[in-house]
Amino acid sequence: FLSRQNLVDFLFLKDGGLENLSSVADALTLMSLYFALCTKKHSLLRRVFEIYGSLPQAAKQAVHRQVPILIRTIRSSPDLLGIISDPPADCRDLLMQVLQTLTDGAVPSQDLISSIKNLYSKTKDTEFLFPVMAHLPKDEILSVFPNIVNLPVDKFQVALSRILQGSPQHGPILDPSEILIAIHVIDPEKEGIPLKKVC
Repeated sequence: FLSRQNLVDFLFLKDGGLENLSSVADALTLMSLYFALCTKKHSLLRRVFEIYGSLPQAAKQAVHRQVPILIRTIRSSPDLLGIISDPPADCRDLLMQVLQTLTDGAVPSQDLISSIKNLYSKTKDTEFLFPVMAHLPKDEILSVFPNIVNLPVDKFQVALSRILQGSPQHGPILDPSEILIAIHVIDPEKEGIPLKKVC
C-alpha cells in the first residue's frame, strides 16, 4: 500500500508514472487513485495542471475522463479557484473542461466569476468567459465586445447566442439592436479587427 506522498512521487517521476504511459487504461488507473487523493486534499490538483502540457496523449485522455467526476465533487474549492485565477502554462484544454463542468446546469458563484475574470485579464482569451458570459453585466460584455467580434465565426456565434439568451434570472444581456450598435461603434483600426467583421 502506497502512502499519499509515495503515490504522488510515483505518479510524477520523470522516469515513470503518468509522463511515460502509453495506455489509456493504465493512465486511468493511476489518475483515479490520484484524483481520490485530490478529493481529500484539493491542493494536489495543481500538480495535474502543471504537468498537463507535457503528458502523452493517453494520460491526457485519462485526465479528461476523470476530471469531471472530481470537479463535481470538489466544486469551487479555494484551491481550484486559485488554479483558475492563475493557472500554470499549457493547460488550456483542461482548464476549459473544468470551467464547463463547473458551470454546466449551475449558476456560477461570484467567486468563480471573479476567478474567471482574473484569468481573462491575464490571458485575454475570450473563450474563457464563455461559461459565465450569460451572468456578466452589460457593461462588461460591451467592454470585451471587440474581442468577441474578432473570434472565428463559429465561436462568435456561440458567444452571441449566450449573450442573446442571457440568464434565467435576468434574461438577455443585449438585445439584437444593441448588438448591432455595439458592432458598428467598434473602431477596426484601433481594435485591430478586419473591417469585414464590423461591416
